[in-house]
Amino acid sequence: MKSSIKIILFFIMLVALFAASACNRQEPPTANGTGEYALTVPTNVDLLPWYHVPTSNVRRVHMILLKSGQIPANACFPCHTEPDKFCNKCHEYVGSPKIPADKPYKEVLGLEVNKDIPAPDYHVPLNEWRYKHDTYLITGKAKLDECLGCHAEPDNFCNKCHLNANIRKIEK
Repeated sequence: MKSSIKIILFFIMLVALFAASACNRQEPPTANGTGEYALTVPTNVDLLPWYHVPTSNVRRVHMILLKSGQIPANACFPCHTEPDKFCNKCHEYVGSPKIPADKPYKEVLGLEVNKDIPAPDYHVPLNEWRYKHDTYLITGKAKLDECLGCHAEPDNFCNKCHLNANIRKIEK
């Protein structure tokens, strides 16, 4: 009799514990969602890398692609330059190690920037240019030969992102 009461009390406590933990669950990370884990998605990105299509697969396959070497980890930085606004929301939610966010993407990728040359008007805001430039080139608002005026050594700038993201290499 005492053991059956203990078993019943154990199950009641287990159900109560489960119910209490279910009430505290946060909404999972969602793009353009709300709450603590809402993801800040880069805007104005017209061309997605092949591994983002369909976008519903990214969450499921990104670690497989990274671990298998199909894409290098720093291929993410050209668009996801602020891991705390994107990557780390999911990592924190599921308990994965956070992506270090203490270095700007230019430093992570080792991009060589001449600070004496001011950015042209169409590079502003500068932090968005990394994912708008393809649209400008495709629509003719920018020309590759103009880019090569400042970025004269594509291997020291353009190709560090392009090759990491498996995008065609820029030739002079």
